[in-house]
Order: sequence, then C-alpha cells, then structure tokens
Amino acid sequence: MTFGRIRSVDTHPTATSFLHIIRMMSLYTPAKILLRNANVENDDHFRVLVDFKECLIKKFRDNAKAAADLRVAMKDDLMEELGKRYVNELPLSKEDRIGNFLIYDVAGYMVKTRENLFECEACRQTVITKEADLPSDFDADAYTRARTKGGLVFVTLSMYQTLCAIEKVVSNHFKSLNHIYITDTFQECIAKVKLTNVLPLFCDTHRHCNMGTLIMEYVKVRYYFESKRLKDVLLSKEQTTVQASFKLAKNAHTRNLIQSNT
Repeated sequence: MTFGRIRSVDTHPTATSFLHIIRMMSLYTPAKILLRNANVENDDHFRVLVDFKECLIKKFRDNAKAAADLRVAMKDDLMEELGKRYVNELPLSKEDRIGNFLIYDVAGYMVKTRENLFECEACRQTVITKEADLPSDFDADAYTRARTKGGLVFVTLSMYQTLCAIEKVVSNHFKSLNHIYITDTFQECIAKVKLTNVLPLFCDTHRHCNMGTLIMEYVKVRYYFESKRLKDVLLSKEQTTVQASFKLAKNAHTRNLIQSNT
C-alpha cells in the first residue's frame, strides 16, 4: 500500500525522490489524521502545521548553508591545485569527432548562459572569439556552425581544449557504474579534475574565481546529462522486461485456452 501511494506521486521514483516522498508522507499523514479526526481547537491545528513548516524551513536553510560552504571549499581546493598545473599548450583530440562537436557546443552554451563570468573585457577575449578567427584546420565547431543563425557563441581554442581535458576525466569517472552508488560522487569527480593540466583562462584578477566556477558548472552539466542517460537506460530495460513478461503471460493464456478447447 505504501509503495502504491509513492508510485501515485512518481511512477518511476529514483532513490532520492523515494526518500523525499517518504518524508512528505511521514509529515502529511499524521497532520491529516489530526486535523480531520482529533477533537482539538483551531489554534492547535495551526500550531501543528506551523511546527512542521518551521521544521522543514530550518532543515532547508541548514542544507542550503552547508551546500554553499561545501561549494566554496571545493572551489578553493580546486583552484589551489589547478594553479600549480597551468600549461601553455594542450594537444587537440581528434579521436571522437562527435564528442568534440558536443563539447564545443556545450562550451558555447555555458558562455552564453553565464555571462556574469565574462563581464571583464580581458576575460571575454580569452574565452569568446569569432568563427573567422578559428584555425582553418579546426573542425570541432562544425556542429555549432550548422546550427547557428547568428545567436550562438563561438569559444576560443583555449576554452575548448580546457574543457576537453576536463571531459576526459569526467568520462573516465562515469565509465565505472559504481559512481552512481557513491554518496559523494561529485566531490570525488572534482578531486580527480583538480589533478588535470589546463590552460590559464580569464584575466589574472578574475581567474581564481571564474575558472573554478566554470569548471564546477561544466561538471554539473555533465552530471545532469549522465543522470538523464542512466534513467533512460534503466527505464528501457524495465520496459523490455515488462513487455517480455506480458508476452509470456499472453502466450501461456492462449496455450491454456487451446488445451481446454481440445
């Protein structure tokens, strides 16, 4: 019965959403019983609801503060390590052309949607360029060129090479399916990223702040797409199993009818 109620809220709950729904039901059900059946005054009704509300708000604020402190600590640690690993040149990867197209396109998306990182003109020159200024033998921007109608952003070679280096680490981290069972998987991924050689983007004044934010935002984007991919994979396997079971049940029912008629 409990699982059926959870499925009525989310037909395919993940571990996280399952826990959230359980907590909501644990609060909602006692309050619902008290308000409907208890012989109490209206003031007591409101007091119960206010107590629950204050409890949830306090928990939310505590979690938000802890998450903000964790982000600051992670970014400082990331930049402290990356500051020792700046290089002047990174090799261009031509092994996975489709992957390179997508990395370049995502890089342009991040620049366009996070303009606060590039308010400084010196910073903009290190990450944003024009299509004509890219090398003639560079083809990772082909997908962006095919889609743009004047609104997409072209990033510099340095920006693209840096994200390629980060992507290599993130992809290797995702190759192990165990990462989905690790509580601090994002922190573990950032710990691997900080050991990567990258190019020094942004100006000297804003590099420490903007570089860490850009890298962490890129890893967050990759985690979002990875979660979508895993959900699609798991749902497709589940649907295949359900269809196979339905087919077996239908065949068994047909066989039983034939045997009963004969």
